[in-house]
Amino acid sequence: MEASLSNLLPWLERATGEKVILLIDEYDTPIHAGYREGYYREITSFMRNWLSGALKDQPALGKGVLTCILRVARESIFSGLNNLAVAGILKAGPFADKFGFTEPEVARLLADFQLADTLPEVREW
Repeated sequence: MEASLSNLLPWLERATGEKVILLIDEYDTPIHAGYREGYYREITSFMRNWLSGALKDQPALGKGVLTCILRVARESIFSGLNNLAVAGILKAGPFADKFGFTEPEVARLLADFQLADTLPEVREW
């Protein structure tokens, strides 16, 4: 099972003739479930091996993008990976306008619902 993702990528590359762009949404959900249900150590080990096998030194991989609810950095799931860039909604960076809403978008939404006067309070959040 741990090799399933790393095995899939070359098959996809051969089938399409293109490097694979791997998108995994909420990769941390199984880790949270493992914490709640008592298999935390096993799932973090599995996820580390499953993701590293697919993302590290994988010639079929063009790019990988993973999203999560909470950053799971302390579990060192990604310790074996090179060229890892982490972007988040609380940190300004090149993708800051790609997560959530920009301030002009929030102002427009508040105005649409006759809540424009609450913008200073919303900004504090």
